[in-house]
Formats: sequence, structure tokens, C-alpha cells
Amino acid sequence: MTGPGTEAAARPQLVITVNGPGEIAAWLYPLSVAVRRARPDIRICVCLLPCVFSSGAERGVLDGMETVDAVADVGQSFGLILKDRLPDGFRRDVPTLLFHLGGETALTVLIARRLGCRMFGYAEAPPGWQGRFERLFFSGLNKLPPAIPPEDIVGDMMVDAADLRRAAARRDADGTTTIGLFPGSRDYMVGPLLPFMAAAADELARRRPALRFVMAKSDFLDWDFLANLPRSDPGAEWAVSEVTLHREDGRAWLMTGAGTRIDVLTNAQVLAGADLAVSLPGTNTGEMGAAGLPSVVIVPLHMANRNAHQTPLPGLPGHVGRIPLIGPPLQRLFAHQALKRTPLLSLPNRRAGRMIVPELVGDLTPGDIADTLETLLDGDRAALSAELRAAMGAGGAAARLADEIDGYFRALVPAAAPSNA
Repeated sequence: MTGPGTEAAARPQLVITVNGPGEIAAWLYPLSVAVRRARPDIRICVCLLPCVFSSGAERGVLDGMETVDAVADVGQSFGLILKDRLPDGFRRDVPTLLFHLGGETALTVLIARRLGCRMFGYAEAPPGWQGRFERLFFSGLNKLPPAIPPEDIVGDMMVDAADLRRAAARRDADGTTTIGLFPGSRDYMVGPLLPFMAAAADELARRRPALRFVMAKSDFLDWDFLANLPRSDPGAEWAVSEVTLHREDGRAWLMTGAGTRIDVLTNAQVLAGADLAVSLPGTNTGEMGAAGLPSVVIVPLHMANRNAHQTPLPGLPGHVGRIPLIGPPLQRLFAHQALKRTPLLSLPNRRAGRMIVPELVGDLTPGDIADTLETLLDGDRAALSAELRAAMGAGGAAARLADEIDGYFRALVPAAAPSNA
């Protein structure tokens, strides 16, 4: 944290609004690194906004980021919006720019009003309240209106996030073919999904005993949760394998009921070291594509059909499932409609407009996943990796945004005139 003093008080302040784990891990992380490299004097403050995709661990993850100087949790963000109460570490007396990365745009507008500053934003599609933004930049994922200038389409920061993570992790050199499991960052999803993925690992290990299995543990997932996974529903229609966590000498692994070992690593380690992966739709698929890691994207609908609250959706539909009696069937309807509107789920597939990596949707079995992984294992994985990287595009979006932020502050606070002395 910045200490008191005239020099510290004059440092420019970048306030970033963000909500869920995906935006934090794939957008805020590379942007904050790029800003810190371009302008070490800029203080970076983060306002968390409410999100139906929240894991509950966002504040802790942000507190651990070396590039972030101050964090306002959701309650403190609303304290600023409703009561003009400045969060600890934020300042009013310095040049400030608000940068919208996630959350309800109207809340970002209200925060900018309280801080008396301008707004930049980065998004996949034009957000609401567009007229309030000084500048808007886009990832290029979605088709945009013709009026959007090409220079405002800066690329996807997920590529930068993947590059940073892979640079920080080293691949094991023993040559063992490795399957990575990405069960997600939210405990209510990991609870039912991890035993299902473990059953698929058991099936594939039975067919190909030489494979290694690893699980990507999200920073948003607590170790205590993994150590005390909820017991699987004995009446469930889908096959699962109970898993137990073991930790020793700085290593962690899961053991399935069938005896398959699944080493627990960081997302970065799995991204750098796996040969194939299994994942839900979401941010992970973009980072895997940027890393050239082929994946099987799964949407096991039988889980959503039985547990509607385990299928988070954006906006109002995400809260409908909490309504007694009528909520779960309504949310199931919204979920199925959302799938119909999004025929391609993996981010590299969406960018390419075609199926590059397989997507499995429906009442899946562990055998379905094992079959698809075997097909990929026997295919041309080098060519597939190249296709994925090409679909996600080149890196550099975070650096381009950092340059725009630097330019804004330089125009806002001109360099001091040279002395006549």
C-alpha cells in the first residue's frame, strides 16, 4: 500500500470494476501486470461488483495480487455508491480513471460519478450506458456494429493471461502424456462435477494405464473444500467416482475409488504441462486455446436438470433458481434456451465460427468423455494446437490497453514546464 506524502498523493489512480473469477483471472490479471510494467507509478484499485458467478473468494485472490494496491469488496463498493464512503486505500485528490471490466455497467457509472472521473471499458460486446464511456475497447469475440472503429478492437486479454501463466510454470520433461481436468472455480460446481470427471479418468485409465491425470485447482477454490468434498448423491443418474484428497511434502493429489491418482496442480501448471484437457465452457477454454491445449468441453445436462442452482446464468435468470417451487424449472428452461442460442460453447470454437475442439452436451457418461479423449489422443494434436492458437489470435491486448491508460494520464497531467533558471 502507498504511504502518505505529497509524492504518493500525486500518483495517478486506476480504479477497475470487476465481478467474477473469469474477469479477474483472464482480464484484470494481465491488464494490471501490463499497467505496472508501463507505468509503475499508477496505483491500481479494484471495486468488486455483485455477480451470480461469484465464488466467494474474489476478495482474497485480489488481496494476494502484487499488482493491486487496494480492494473494495462488494459491500464497500456499495458503500461508495450509496453513501459516498471512500474505501480504504482509495483517494479522491489524485488524477483518476475508472476502467470497467465486469459487473453491472450502471454501478460502474455511479462509482465514476462518486469519484468524479472518466470511464474506459473493455468488453466482448457493447455494454449499456455506452455514452458515459470516454473510450470503449473490445476483445473481438462477438460480431460488433460497423460503427466500431477497428482500432478499438484490441484482441483478447485471455491470450496474455495464458502467456503469463505458462511463462511462470514449467512442463515436466518425463514425456508422460497428461490429461488435465478443469472442474471450475466455484465449489457448488466442483462438488458434483469433480467426481464425474474422476469417473471419466477411471474409464480412460482402465483403457490406457500409462496416462497421467492432473487437476487444475483454481485460486478461487479452497483447500478445505477439496478435503471435505460433499458425498455424491446415491440416487444420481450419472456415474461418479468418490475422490479423497492427500497432501504430503508440498504435493497434493486425489485418489479415486478405483485407484486412479490425480495430481492437484495450479491452473498455470496444468496449462503448461497437459497434453489434453476436459473443461466446462468458460474462460478456461479461451486460455487453453491460446496455449494450444486441445480440450473436450462438457455440459452434463443431467446435473443441471437435477440441481438448477448449479447452473449459474447471467443477469436476472441467474437469480430465478432461488425462487421456491417455480424457480428451478424456470432456470432449467433458461439454461436450455441459452444453449440453443449459443451453438458453439468453447471460446476458440466461437472465435473460429466452427467446431475445432469437441463439445459434449447432454446426459453424458464417463465413457462418452473417454471415447472423445481417445480420439484426440490418436489424432494430429500438433495441427489442432496450431488451429487453436490461430483462432484465439496474437497476444498484446493488455499492453495496448496499458498504453491507452498511460496516454490518458499523460494528457490529463501534462509534464511540468522546464524551469527558466
